[in-house]
Amino acid sequence: MEGEAEKLYSVLTPIAKCFKKYKDFVSFNSVCTSWRAASSRENFQGLCLVQETPHLMISTEEEDFDLKFYSLMEEKVVAKVSLPEVKGKKCIESLGWLLVISSQTNMSLMNPFTSMKIELPSQRQFPSHHWVQTNEPYEFIQKMVLSSRPCQASNFVVMVLYGRSKFLGSWRYNEENWKMIEMSRSKEKNWTITQLRDEIFHDLTYCNGQFFAIDSRGSIWACNVTNLNPYQVKLFTYIPYHTNIFQYYIVESLDKLLVLACYKGEENWVPWGREYLVESNNQHWGKISYFELFEVDISSRTWRRINNLGGKALFIGRNSSLLVNASNALKIKANHIYYAGTSNWLHNGGAWVYNLEDKNLEPLERGNLINPMCPPIWISPFF
Repeated sequence: MEGEAEKLYSVLTPIAKCFKKYKDFVSFNSVCTSWRAASSRENFQGLCLVQETPHLMISTEEEDFDLKFYSLMEEKVVAKVSLPEVKGKKCIESLGWLLVISSQTNMSLMNPFTSMKIELPSQRQFPSHHWVQTNEPYEFIQKMVLSSRPCQASNFVVMVLYGRSKFLGSWRYNEENWKMIEMSRSKEKNWTITQLRDEIFHDLTYCNGQFFAIDSRGSIWACNVTNLNPYQVKLFTYIPYHTNIFQYYIVESLDKLLVLACYKGEENWVPWGREYLVESNNQHWGKISYFELFEVDISSRTWRRINNLGGKALFIGRNSSLLVNASNALKIKANHIYYAGTSNWLHNGGAWVYNLEDKNLEPLERGNLINPMCPPIWISPFF
């Protein structure tokens, strides 16, 4: 039997190396286990092009397929994948990997393109789980960020925002339990879980060996998990805060951080620094009336307001966000915000693209993309 498998692999490998387009390679990958084994990342000649292109991952109710992937470059769904492990479960993305959350509090990491899977401690393994648990298990984790891809490093760390108040938690590969990150505003005082009810985190990213999280008051916290045990997060810097804030997003930008502040506009509200604000000017945005962009220099811990994204595009959503270089060839537009998620932002939810210059908002994919448990998310394929 092993000889037949090796013979089949030797036949399929040259075929896999012929594919230049991602949609063809993923279709080849999705046939069966034997074909998937031949479609390793080393055999895909168009890999570099793919890794620069975020795809929209959509949960589907089709009988034969569980996930489909929408390509910006092709402007259509280019692949459908059968992956029973994600059926009826919530998925959160980081570095091309998914955190898969079941209704029974079980969790795992999975690469949807290779089916490589790593079991994680359940939600009940979080400190004080009974105190911070949510009404539904799939709501317990709001954001997940990896320090590195599990297939590239064995000492990777998973950082999450969890619980009703979005606390910080972490898990290092092979550890038995999740850890709650201790907060420290000074050398003298650490904050316990009961003292952190006002420190609700909005978003999380990883840059230059550290995790960075931004809370509801515009404070940015840094956590270096390489040597500290237990892990401790310290106040890094802050950006201007206003009570009209609706949502912060924070993403890595080379050696800097980019923060997108989204404000609820109330009648006659005149925000500070108005010359830097971008009005949403579109009824579809619902709760969002203004955007503001900040660039944070990590070395100096200073921030400055910026007017636009320059030659980059920002991809954001309920549980995944990233900043990428714009490209005409890949049909990624400069100075645009690509949003995917539920109706928290937009009246209709789904996937949209917003032009920061002319304030035009258009649907990215007009099909039915709404799934309450697993809304559409951005994923950067890696296999």
